[in-house]
Amino acid sequence: MRNFEPHIALVPITLIFAYFWATFDQSRTKNQKRCGCCWAFATTAITETAQALHSSVFRSLSDQEICDCADSGNTPGCVGGDPGTGLKFVHRNGQASGRTYPYEEFRANTTGNCVADQKDTVIQAGSMQVYRFDKNYAEEDIMENMYYNHIPTAVYFRVGEKFEWYQSGVLQKEDCYQMNPAEWHSVAIIGYGTSDDNVPYWLVRNSWNTDWGEAGYVKIRRGVDWCLIESHPATAMIN
Repeated sequence: MRNFEPHIALVPITLIFAYFWATFDQSRTKNQKRCGCCWAFATTAITETAQALHSSVFRSLSDQEICDCADSGNTPGCVGGDPGTGLKFVHRNGQASGRTYPYEEFRANTTGNCVADQKDTVIQAGSMQVYRFDKNYAEEDIMENMYYNHIPTAVYFRVGEKFEWYQSGVLQKEDCYQMNPAEWHSVAIIGYGTSDDNVPYWLVRNSWNTDWGEAGYVKIRRGVDWCLIESHPATAMIN
């Protein structure tokens, strides 16, 4: 893994009012169901986009392969992980199509289920470069990456009841630090903007189906590291 090296000078935030990946995004809000592999879905949100931009053809990629095969060796995929682990796996091993390696809830709770070598590989091993942003410049780098490279950013952060029961608007008040033990979640930041009452926000795609939040999406206050959402960003591009 390596730090993100901007290809273009940082863009003044005031010059970009809003950017929404939906203009380019051909994938959909998915449903991880009761398996805690949100980190695999956040990973695939990045890799599907990188692959589509590289080949000009969108193909659904396998969340299940990431959940089955990319864990740290200490915990199964349904118990949790982080998108950086998933992206590192794809860099080293490639990624299969979702058609030949479909999602099966709870499959990753059983060891020995990684069968990626028998599947149709879409992203080839070694073809994808992974980037981690410097926390001190995360807001600017995430915005620049989406605006110029059209690639979303995977993040993981702490969550509380306000996030879990979110329906609409911009999440601003933090209640995540009241959760004991801490609860963590991974998502993909796919855009940013400013609300009608001048609150800057990230547009985030979750993996809890379309009946959660705003059709599967949530707006989270931008620029304040809300519940550590700007502390662990990662993305990827295919050479």
